[in-house]
Amino acid sequence: PHQGMTELPPPETLRFGDNVAENWIRFKQRVELYFTAIDSSEPGKQRSPAQKAAILLHLAGQEAIDVYNTFDFSGDEKQDYDKLVQAFEAYCLPQSNETFERYVFRSCTQNEGEPFEQFYRDLQLKSKSCNFENLRELMLCDQIVYGTSSKALREKLLAKKDLILSTAVEWPRLRNRCRTKQSVE
Repeated sequence: PHQGMTELPPPETLRFGDNVAENWIRFKQRVELYFTAIDSSEPGKQRSPAQKAAILLHLAGQEAIDVYNTFDFSGDEKQDYDKLVQAFEAYCLPQSNETFERYVFRSCTQNEGEPFEQFYRDLQLKSKSCNFENLRELMLCDQIVYGTSSKALREKLLAKKDLILSTAVEWPRLRNRCRTKQSVE
C-alpha cells in the first residue's frame, strides 16, 4: 500500500564547506526523517545498527566516507549507527566559529522584494549557531530593525519604546496581510 514511499528521494549529501556544523545538523535531521519515512512504508521491518550506519554513509557521500575513514573505532563500533553519529558530531560540531556565525547573522539584510517571512526565517536559522542564549530574541529584534528593506518599517520600529520581538515580527505581518487583502479586492 505504501510502495511509493520507497521511492522517496534521498537527502542531499553532507557538505563539508563553510558551515560544516550547520550542514551536519541539517543532514542528520534529513536522514532521520528519511529513515522514519522509509521505515513507515515497511511495517515490522527493523534495520540493524550496521544497516543504518551503511545507509547513513551512503547518503552522506564520498567526502563523508573519506572523513569516516579517519575515525578510530574499536571492534564493531565501526558498524554501530549511534557511534557513527557521535563520531561525525565530534568531527563537525566543534568546527563552528561563533564569531563568524555572528558576523553572518549581523550581515543578514532583507533583499528588495524578499517576503518578510523568508527574511525572518533566515534570521532565526542563522541566530541558532550564534550562541546568543538568553539574548536571542533581543538580537533577532535588533537585526529586523537593522536589516529590513522597508525604511517605513524601520522608522516605525525605532520609534517604539521598549520594542520586543513579537511586535517587530507582527507589524510587517499585518502590513503584508493588508497589502494582500487590498490586492485581492
